[in-house]
Amino acid sequence: MALTKVVNLFVADFGFVEVPPLQAGVFALSLVFGGYAAEVLRGAWQSVPSGVIEAGHSLGLGWFVMFAKIRLPLLMRFALPGLGNNWISLLKDTSLISIVGLHELMGLSQMATSVTRQPFTFYMTAALIYLALTLANTRLIAWFEGRLMRGERRSPA
Repeated sequence: MALTKVVNLFVADFGFVEVPPLQAGVFALSLVFGGYAAEVLRGAWQSVPSGVIEAGHSLGLGWFVMFAKIRLPLLMRFALPGLGNNWISLLKDTSLISIVGLHELMGLSQMATSVTRQPFTFYMTAALIYLALTLANTRLIAWFEGRLMRGERRSPA
């Protein structure tokens, strides 16, 4: 409705604007999680110690070399945990796009439940699929974190 009004302001009598469900869902999730990722990256950028950057300047490194060899590896060490959390949250929040009419895992489970009257079977299957995806992604993110933290001392926890 709002998109139709905006388009009709610029193009007279354009008519009704319809956005397909997949594009609407991708746009909405991209908008929300893009903001979260930007904040994580901004915080990671600010967490890189200024002394390390000054050391790169004193060595006479160019901007690109200093970014690729110094800032980016340190930035990823700080950003990966937050980006990993955002990724797993995005994976789970894809169930929200069923609101715009796109049939995803939870939407299909709901349809199967209404037909067969066996909610436990289908919702448990959906939960197990989400659990498997979350565990696989968590392991992958932990592996990346381990690769980025090579050579770093770990504090005793």
